[in-house]
Amino acid sequence: MWAIRLADDPSVIGALEFGIPTPGVGSVHYALGRSHWGIGLMREAVDAVCLWATNALPSIREITTSVAAANVRSARVLEKCGFRRVGSAFEIWAKDAAPIELHMYRREA
Repeated sequence: MWAIRLADDPSVIGALEFGIPTPGVGSVHYALGRSHWGIGLMREAVDAVCLWATNALPSIREITTSVAAANVRSARVLEKCGFRRVGSAFEIWAKDAAPIELHMYRREA
């Protein structure tokens, strides 16, 4: 997991994590403070971590993630980083009464 901060400020404004849920498959997940949305920070961070994974972990063939269907901005980040939507699923989250629709994404490593 990496903390995200601006070069001139030690405050953490987001986080990004990379895991290996199954052999050969990586997963990336992230969050960014709302006041920093829309200026390309997360696209830069996701690209950097995917590049790191490809170079440091040669057994990784693909990288996956999911995004809430309502989170259009996050979906755009993924698409700009070379991810393609491959399906949908529903999950129950403790903070929401209704099931949440997730869009599943995949990128070749």
